[in-house]
Amino acid sequence: LGVLCKLAAAEASGVGVVSGGGGGGDASAQLAYEVGFCLWTLSFAAGAAEDFLRCGAVDALCASVQAAPREKVARVGLAALRNLADASPVAGERMVARGLDRALATLAA
Repeated sequence: LGVLCKLAAAEASGVGVVSGGGGGGDASAQLAYEVGFCLWTLSFAAGAAEDFLRCGAVDALCASVQAAPREKVARVGLAALRNLADASPVAGERMVARGLDRALATLAA
């Protein structure tokens, strides 16, 4: 969990990778989806919410939903965030602080 969290949270590459901002078009979006899928899988682990909060992966997932180049990237990010919010009220508070509520309203419109 630690290695993927560090990847997702790294400012220079992690958020860019998770959000699909790597500039590679379809390949970048696919990579963003695959990293998001890994994080979603890890979000089922006991104690994952605290680990995701500690390493900045919640922030990276929020960024991925807000800047998702493809719907599948947003969906997998939201699925991971839902698991984390169910596990930890602090994770939910962080999501609101990162503007996820506004992003969801925009996606729903």
